[in-house]
Amino acid sequence: MKTLLYILLSIISIFQINSSLAQSYSMTNGGSIVACSGTFYDSGGAAGNYANGQDFTYTICPSTPG
Repeated sequence: MKTLLYILLSIISIFQINSSLAQSYSMTNGGSIVACSGTFYDSGGAAGNYANGQDFTYTICPSTPG
Protein backbone atom coordinates (compact mmCIF):
# COMPACT_ATOMS: atom_id res chain seq x y z
CA MET A 1 0.00 0.00 0.00
CA LYS A 2 2.86 2.36 0.81
CA THR A 3 4.46 1.72 -2.58
CA LEU A 4 1.20 2.49 -4.37
CA LEU A 5 0.95 5.78 -2.48
CA TYR A 6 4.50 6.76 -3.51
CA ILE A 7 3.76 5.92 -7.14
CA LEU A 8 0.57 7.97 -7.11
CA LEU A 9 2.29 10.97 -5.51
CA SER A 10 5.10 10.74 -8.08
CA ILE A 11 2.64 10.77 -10.97
CA ILE A 12 0.81 13.77 -9.52
CA SER A 13 4.11 15.62 -9.06
CA ILE A 14 5.09 15.03 -12.68
CA PHE A 15 1.80 16.50 -13.93
CA GLN A 16 2.19 19.54 -11.69
CA ILE A 17 5.74 20.16 -12.94
CA ASN A 18 4.64 19.90 -16.58
CA SER A 19 1.72 22.28 -16.08
CA SER A 20 3.92 24.85 -14.34
CA LEU A 21 6.31 24.88 -17.31
CA ALA A 22 3.58 25.72 -19.83
CA GLN A 23 3.70 29.27 -21.14
CA SER A 24 0.73 31.41 -22.09
CA TYR A 25 0.89 34.33 -24.50
CA SER A 26 -1.59 37.14 -25.08
CA MET A 27 -2.02 39.05 -28.31
CA THR A 28 -0.42 42.50 -28.38
CA ASN A 29 0.01 44.80 -31.35
CA GLY A 30 3.46 44.31 -32.85
CA GLY A 31 4.32 41.57 -30.36
CA SER A 32 6.46 38.52 -30.99
CA ILE A 33 7.65 35.38 -29.23
CA VAL A 34 10.17 32.62 -29.82
CA ALA A 35 8.52 29.39 -28.69
CA CYS A 36 7.44 25.94 -29.86
CA SER A 37 4.63 25.34 -27.39
CA GLY A 38 2.23 27.15 -25.14
CA THR A 39 -1.23 28.66 -25.20
CA PHE A 40 -1.98 31.73 -27.31
CA TYR A 41 -4.87 34.00 -26.33
CA ASP A 42 -6.44 36.98 -28.04
CA SER A 43 -5.93 40.37 -26.36
CA GLY A 44 -8.76 39.64 -23.91
CA GLY A 45 -6.73 36.88 -22.29
CA ALA A 46 -8.03 33.55 -21.05
CA ALA A 47 -11.27 34.86 -19.59
CA GLY A 48 -12.00 38.03 -21.57
CA ASN A 49 -13.03 39.16 -25.04
CA TYR A 50 -10.97 41.16 -27.47
CA ALA A 51 -12.08 44.74 -28.22
CA ASN A 52 -13.92 45.76 -31.38
CA GLY A 53 -11.87 47.05 -34.31
CA GLN A 54 -8.55 45.47 -33.38
CA ASP A 55 -6.15 44.81 -36.25
CA PHE A 56 -3.02 43.35 -34.65
CA THR A 57 0.06 41.66 -36.07
CA TYR A 58 1.88 39.12 -33.90
CA THR A 59 4.88 37.00 -34.90
CA ILE A 60 5.56 33.51 -33.54
CA CYS A 61 8.95 31.96 -34.38
CA PRO A 62 10.19 28.48 -33.44
CA SER A 63 12.94 28.24 -30.85
CA THR A 64 14.64 25.56 -32.97
CA PRO A 65 14.90 26.14 -36.74
CA GLY A 66 13.34 23.48 -38.93
